[in-house]
Amino acid sequence: SVAHPTHGAVRVTASPFHIDGEPMTPVGPAPYRPGEDTRTVLTELLGYEPARIAGLARLGAVTGPDLAEPEAAAGPLVHPQPGE
Repeated sequence: SVAHPTHGAVRVTASPFHIDGEPMTPVGPAPYRPGEDTRTVLTELLGYEPARIAGLARLGAVTGPDLAEPEAAAGPLVHPQPGE
């Protein structure tokens, strides 16, 4: 089971895969709200700048509870350049 912010312990299906003979387990709880980790994924994994994220949010290309903040909705739309 994994912890859920409002439902307590939630049972989940175990992974059929094992690495080095050890079963895989969830690394943390499932997202509480749809889009909860959008900003984290865009900044930490993909390296997007805040202005680029704000532009994507204004276009409706990305959503999330923390993308509705006033500062996230402001700023110019930033288009990726080749190689970004």
